Amino acid sequence: MKYKIKDRIIPCPKYISAKEGYAFFRNRTKIVLKIEETAVIKSGYDLLNSLCSEGYLNPDFVITLKRLDEYYTDKKLERCENLDQAYIIKPVIVDKVYSGIDLMAYTDVGLYYACSTLYQAIEQISEKEIDIPYIDVTDWPSCTYRGLFLGDYIRCLDKTSFLKLNALDFVYNTKSREKEDKIYADCEKYGVTVFSAVFEWDNPKEIFERLWIKEKRNNLLFWIKDECEESDLHYEANRIIEAFIDYKKDCPELKAGIITNSKGNKTFDRIFALSQPEDFSISYCDKLKTYNTDVRELTDSTVSAYTKKGGLFGIYPMIAYDSKSFFLWTAPEFIQFRCSEFDRINAHKVMGYTPFACSFSKFNIAAFSEWLWNPKGRNTIDFIKAYSYKNNLDFDKFENMLYYLTFASWSLQRSNFVQVICDDPIDFKKIKKLPKLSQMTNDSLKAIKFAEMLQDQSYIDEAKATYSALVAYSMTRKLAKLDSAKKPDQKKYLQYLQKLDDSCKTVYTCLMEWAEFVKEEAGAYDAFIYETAKAFLHLPKLFDRFGSVKEESDSEN
Repeated sequence: MKYKIKDRIIPCPKYISAKEGYAFFRNRTKIVLKIEETAVIKSGYDLLNSLCSEGYLNPDFVITLKRLDEYYTDKKLERCENLDQAYIIKPVIVDKVYSGIDLMAYTDVGLYYACSTLYQAIEQISEKEIDIPYIDVTDWPSCTYRGLFLGDYIRCLDKTSFLKLNALDFVYNTKSREKEDKIYADCEKYGVTVFSAVFEWDNPKEIFERLWIKEKRNNLLFWIKDECEESDLHYEANRIIEAFIDYKKDCPELKAGIITNSKGNKTFDRIFALSQPEDFSISYCDKLKTYNTDVRELTDSTVSAYTKKGGLFGIYPMIAYDSKSFFLWTAPEFIQFRCSEFDRINAHKVMGYTPFACSFSKFNIAAFSEWLWNPKGRNTIDFIKAYSYKNNLDFDKFENMLYYLTFASWSLQRSNFVQVICDDPIDFKKIKKLPKLSQMTNDSLKAIKFAEMLQDQSYIDEAKATYSALVAYSMTRKLAKLDSAKKPDQKKYLQYLQKLDDSCKTVYTCLMEWAEFVKEEAGAYDAFIYETAKAFLHLPKLFDRFGSVKEESDSEN
């Protein structure tokens, strides 16, 4: 498999021209700063400087970080809506010799992104040499704020910021001031914007006074309760906007917003009709909409009309089964579909695409960062190729595994099966019929074979869990049907029950193994995957039509 230079880079830049590089000695390569060294600039500098070594008094190759000024002209940048995150990488030719690279941006964050892109493009040949491609890049993100949602993923900021994710929703209730200060310091280090979540308030003005005036916490995000009635939602939104306008007069740098669930077009029409001040955003995170994994849009004409007029709209989509469950699911086609929608409606902020359990599912998050940054860039196959290269995976085996696994697990999700068995009380009538069940089951078996060829336990667990869950789905539907009959076939019932028990135990084992792998790999984790594993383990106990007969039979044998 022949890889291109851009296959080394995630997310893929909007405009990139690159040729095969040249080998340079590490001790003859130097990083030069022509700007002040802030926290985020130091992060970028350290990244590139790790490729160099001491001893370069007269370097052969110089990488320079410098500021773009207002007089710089580039036709590509005329289309850029996020100049504060844009960057340019230009080769430097001296006497017809490739002797350096200039990294340029309007801001420190832009330069950090330039460093991230160049670092990925450079190949480390040996302890003494690196291969630097001849590279020309102009790049910026389509969406202003891109981030993860929920959980302790703050410990993954170095990884997520390297993928150019730049937003963190932080619940403002940390008991330890030291921990809180460290979170803000880490975000500053990696160019991440903190959104301070506010869940309780009597008077919005008091929140602005305490968090903004006294503590200088910006980007305040007021979470309006899901159970709030339409009239109350409109009232609270209006109060928050009025308080924001009062403080914005003397504090032009202040930013804030509300987030709520979706209550229909009319509700948002009323909110959108309110006096919308600059730097005030409206977002929603709604289980019925943002957890939806059907191929249909999450937004409507009301939202599109609002953003076209300059309104700032945010959305919290989730690659999750439900608020009470979590199941393994790798879905590049679905993620690209969603990100294209967010680009089409000009979403200002998108937070999500981490599982509700907040496990650091690397592939899904990398795909999220890829298409949210550049939704018109690579197709799914080319992204898989780039991901394979960066993670030392056999592309053919990995691509085949994903091909067979994606739609099997996606179909399982859409059947509502996992959600139902994790619910209380369980209602089997809510399980939807799964078309082409036999094909999905066979596909997941093929996925297991390719996962085993990759010799990656996390992928093996994911494929096995999907296959066994599909078997459990089939047996559950059959048992539920027999359970409703007056005189069910006892032999069939016990056969189905045994198959259900075997498949559920496999799912449980795979989920528990995968959970430990993810927990150890990323350090961002929650308990929902354990709860889902337990739900599968306890599922066979719900079918006890012939339990006493089975026990008597076992005792006789």
